[in-house]
Amino acid sequence: MRYTLALSLLFSVFLFGCQKELSTELGSRSRGSLQEINGECLPKTVRGIYAVNRTLTDSNFIELELTVATPGSYSISTDTSNGYFFRGTGRLTTPGINKITLRGSGRPVQAGTDVFTVVYDSSVCTVQIVVDTAGGTGGGGGTGGGGPVGGNAPTSTDLFPLTEGNTWTYWDEDDTTDTYTVTVRGTQVLGGRTYSRLISNDGDTTFVRKDGTGYLFATDTADLDFGIDGLRFPTAVVETRFLLDPLSLNAGWNSDLQGTLLGVPVTIRFKYICDAANTTLSYSGRTFTRVFRVKQTLEFGSLGQFQPVPNAPEINFWYAQGIGRVQLRLDDFTEQLKSWNVR
Repeated sequence: MRYTLALSLLFSVFLFGCQKELSTELGSRSRGSLQEINGECLPKTVRGIYAVNRTLTDSNFIELELTVATPGSYSISTDTSNGYFFRGTGRLTTPGINKITLRGSGRPVQAGTDVFTVVYDSSVCTVQIVVDTAGGTGGGGGTGGGGPVGGNAPTSTDLFPLTEGNTWTYWDEDDTTDTYTVTVRGTQVLGGRTYSRLISNDGDTTFVRKDGTGYLFATDTADLDFGIDGLRFPTAVVETRFLLDPLSLNAGWNSDLQGTLLGVPVTIRFKYICDAANTTLSYSGRTFTRVFRVKQTLEFGSLGQFQPVPNAPEINFWYAQGIGRVQLRLDDFTEQLKSWNVR
């Protein structure tokens, strides 16, 4: 399972667990509506089987029709309900009626009818999905699950090694058959900076680089959706410092995204703090040493005043020296490193 934040996350994403794809076709955000002129929602179709404890796969998705007024990129996510959600990104190149797909992620935990909210530009529609009582563990989009946790011994002290060919495989703590793998494959220049390409086994790509202070990743601003209508960013690509290296206990830093809201300068602030350093982390019979835990929260600022973004959850990341991220925790979801081959 890849847990993606419906409200705020570009980011945990980022780091594999909440992965956001950065399009190489950068451009402005599309505009349009999910509704007809009379206010009725355009047709939508739910595909796939939904059952308790059945992990969503590529066969679980929502097909939406929408009217495009201004072509451009889009990033549309539902809210999270009953342990799962839907998301789609891409580009809309033709004005008029278009059809897009929102792919499902997660696993329903209760039977019943779930109602999801979909927002595109300023339009809002809902989608209902019935979850059956029958189910089982379902299937994930990965490389196989279960088995022992393990990998090679660390050969560096980097908190996020970016050597070509490095590979990490993650699983859902509650369903170890649900896995996915990320590999460092080549580099790409964005905005004059060179990033390592971290490619998952289903083709999603994250762009990460290291400088003298730590690690940053690049994001297409068209993919940023904070649930704030009218929020705009001045550049097509922004980068966020998600990790310091070296890192020490109680070290804190902010990574700010500057934008405008209805013409007024505003700041989206990602706050990080290392609240555990040089500790250990154990699960599934494996103990990681030299582990650092980083807490991420989100704030919104205007005129020098900052306040927490409503409903934006706290995310905790665990990094082991010489290995990389070994665990992510968001509310009651935990993702863990199953295996690795890191140099």
